[in-house]
Amino acid sequence: MPIPTRIPVVLISIGGLIPDYVLNADKYQLAIPNFRRLLAEGSYATSVKGVIPTLTYPSNTTLVTGVPPAIHGIVNNESFEPFKKHESVWYWYARDIKVPTLWDVAQENKLVTASIDWPVSVGANIDYNLPQFWLEHDPSRMEEDNIKMWQKLSSPRDILDEAEKFIGSLDFSWTVHGDKNRTNLTVYLLKHKRVQLITVYLSSLDLQQHAEGPYTENVFTVLESIDEMLGQIRIAAEEMGNRKAFICVVSDHGFTSIRKAIRLNAAFQQADLITLNELGKLVSWRVFAWQAHGTTAVMLKDKNDNEAYQKAKIVLETLAAEQSNGIAKILDAHEAKEQGIFPNAIFVMGAKMDYRFIEDLDGPIITKEKEFRGTHGHFPDKSGKMNAAFFAVGPGIAAKQNLGKINLVDIAPTVTALMGMELPTAEGQNIL
Repeated sequence: MPIPTRIPVVLISIGGLIPDYVLNADKYQLAIPNFRRLLAEGSYATSVKGVIPTLTYPSNTTLVTGVPPAIHGIVNNESFEPFKKHESVWYWYARDIKVPTLWDVAQENKLVTASIDWPVSVGANIDYNLPQFWLEHDPSRMEEDNIKMWQKLSSPRDILDEAEKFIGSLDFSWTVHGDKNRTNLTVYLLKHKRVQLITVYLSSLDLQQHAEGPYTENVFTVLESIDEMLGQIRIAAEEMGNRKAFICVVSDHGFTSIRKAIRLNAAFQQADLITLNELGKLVSWRVFAWQAHGTTAVMLKDKNDNEAYQKAKIVLETLAAEQSNGIAKILDAHEAKEQGIFPNAIFVMGAKMDYRFIEDLDGPIITKEKEFRGTHGHFPDKSGKMNAAFFAVGPGIAAKQNLGKINLVDIAPTVTALMGMELPTAEGQNIL
C-alpha cells in the first residue's frame, strides 16, 4: 500500500475546457501564462476521451470515481421525470454515487478535504464542503434563496459566514465573478484550513460557450480570466505545501456549436406513444425520450409493452434514415449496456455534432435551436469536439511530458496516486 503524502493536491475542473485552447494558445493569441506554465513544467494529455453522455454531472462524477456513469450511477444531469412536477431536479446528492470517491479515500487516510461547487456533492464525506445546488436556477446570478440553501447544505454550517469576511461576497453564479469567488474561497481554505485535497469546479467557461458556442472572442476572454484564477490557486497551494503542491487541471467535456434541435417526444406523440391534453400537457406516456443534449435515452414505461417497443423502434429507425434529421447513432439496450450508458434505456440515440435533443412534447420534430449556440453531451467521435483536457504539475511529475490520448476514467486513479493512495474500484489507470 502506498504511503499517503501530505503534499496538497488540488483538482480543478473547468467546465467545457477544450484542450486545443491551451495546446494551441499561440494560434489563438491567448494571454494564459499559467496554463503555459502547466505545459512547460508538467505533463499533459493531447485529448481525454469522455464518458457518455459528455455532460457535467456524469463526467465530473467520473473524475472523482474513475468509472463510467452506468457504474457510478449518475447517468445524466437531471433525474428522469417526464411529468416535470418540479422545476429542475438534478443529481445533486452524493448518496446517489454507488462507488467510492477521491474524497472517501482521502478521509479514510485522515487527510483534510474540501470541495467547492463540485457536482453531485451534497452530503458528501468532505470536511469543508460547499456543494453545487440551486432552487430556482438562473446561472447568470445567485438568488437569495439559493444562498440560504447553500449555507444550510455546506459543512461545517458556518464556513460560508466565516469565508464571506475573506472573500467579500457570496455570489457563486456561473459567471467570471462567481468563479473569482470560488477561487477566493479555495485560497481561503488552503491558507486557513490547511486542506490536503481540494476539488474545485469553475463554470463560467461552460456558460459562455453555451451562450455563444466555442472559439469566440468572449470565450477566450473568460479563459484568460480563469488563467489568473489558476495562478492564485497554485500560489496558495504551494505556499501551504512549503513550495510543493500537486495541481491537476482538467475538464469534464468539450464543446460543439449547434444549430438545430430534435424533438423525439414529438415523434412519439405523433405515433400515439405519448398522450397530451388540450393544453399540450403530458397525460400519459408509454415511451419517453430523456434528453442529455447530444444524446438521449429512450425509456419504456412498461418493460413488457412490446407493442410500444416496436413502435418506438420504427419511429427511431425512420428518423435516422433521413440525414437531415441529425441522428448520428442508435444503440439498442444491449449495445448501450456494453458501453456503460443509460442501463435502463431501451435505446440510446446520438445526435450529430450540430444538433441536440430537447424534450418538447409537440411541434416539428426538427426545429431551429433557440436556447443555446453551443452544447455537449454527444458521443465522442473523430472530430474530437467532445474531448476533455488534462494538465498536471508537481513534485516528480515530468516536465513537458506529452501523455497523448487518455481516458476520463484515468484521472481519478491518477489523482489518488498523487495522494499516495489507491482507488481499487477505478477502471482507469494512473497515467503519470
